[in-house]
Amino acid sequence: MRFVMTHFGNRALLLNGKRYNKKRQTSNKTTWQCVRRREGCKGYVFTINDQVAYVYYDVTKVGGRVLVINGERYNKQSANGARVYWRCIKRNIGCKSSIWTVYDEIIKIKNSHNH
Repeated sequence: MRFVMTHFGNRALLLNGKRYNKKRQTSNKTTWQCVRRREGCKGYVFTINDQVAYVYYDVTKVGGRVLVINGERYNKQSANGARVYWRCIKRNIGCKSSIWTVYDEIIKIKNSHNH
């Protein structure tokens, strides 16, 4: 993974031979979108503090969805339309880490893990 400058002077992300342009940025999280989207690429990359965050959805034993970011699992706490609130699965030991997604895109990350 490395960052490069586009011919317009913007930062782009190179990862595994593919280029991603910045789509959205919050305080420490950036969403990058594949530059070949017009050709059908649906790839997104999330970085947190310029480090790639490996994000995917898993399935629980009973068939529910679990959000997984860098190995940390989040259970779906509530949903309002496309907006979903996720909480760390270790909240029973006091972890307050939580995430909000809209249409499966992370829009907010709150608190760090304490475990």
